[in-house]
Amino acid sequence: MHFFSFISELGNVFGAIFALHVIFLSGVICFYCVAAMINGRLEDLKNLMGSVISIIMIFHCCYNGQLLSDSAVDVGTAIYDSNWYSLSSAHKKIVLITMLRSQRVTYIKSTSYTHVSLTTFVKIMNMAWSFISLITRMYEEE
Repeated sequence: MHFFSFISELGNVFGAIFALHVIFLSGVICFYCVAAMINGRLEDLKNLMGSVISIIMIFHCCYNGQLLSDSAVDVGTAIYDSNWYSLSSAHKKIVLITMLRSQRVTYIKSTSYTHVSLTTFVKIMNMAWSFISLITRMYEEE
């Protein structure tokens, strides 16, 4: 149980920092990509590489959050696949409680409403692409 409280505490401590990190990097990605699409200069290509690095940073955070969630689910599977039926009655109760707890997926949370996972990464990239499309469309109409 200490592990789950540690993950919860980790989410509380770094949640706001991760949210600000994602918001800032999403803005950087949008504006670097728009600048590269509009001007097409070599300097803008460097900026585009900066946005790729920002994408990799966000992906790294989200990927590790996904690994944590997947590992939490795998605990129940590993217990079920073990020889739990040959244990004593007291140990079977402990195994049962652990299996029930493992059915609730553990997430690292960014603030109190967003789980850090690959689904979050896809949402961030969709939002960034929507902003890029909007800004380039507005720029082309002027």
